[in-house]
Amino acid sequence: KGFPVRIEYSVFDDRFRLSLWSSDESRPIKINISSMYDISETGRTWKNPLAPQKMMETKLSPEPIRMTLTGKDHQFERALYSFSMYDTVIERTVENECSFTLRYYGFDLPEIIDKIMSFGPAMQVLSPSEAIDRIRERLTAWN
Repeated sequence: KGFPVRIEYSVFDDRFRLSLWSSDESRPIKINISSMYDISETGRTWKNPLAPQKMMETKLSPEPIRMTLTGKDHQFERALYSFSMYDTVIERTVENECSFTLRYYGFDLPEIIDKIMSFGPAMQVLSPSEAIDRIRERLTAWN
């Protein structure tokens, strides 16, 4: 049960997702629209003084992930697809290098780390320390 906020499209997954504020869990949730069934209106109304969109903003990570990608055009294109479902700003800094600033919800971090790691040493995470620490933990576990 929740209050819809927006529909997002993931180029990478080729799917539409519904972002909603879960009234039961008091947190944002993303649902693949293709997996939704038996949808009905409950008649419940929003009683919180903040709109669902504003409630979702309160759950964004306080600091975005900042990273750079060094490589060839096909890697940049893949990164565009990989991070298309997040609020991402991408800038070409120098030839063969792009800078990414990615806003995210805390529950998205494990998925984001997986995507970052798929780029190997071409992707360097600059901040926040939480993301860097998680990547270090994963790399240490592999050794």
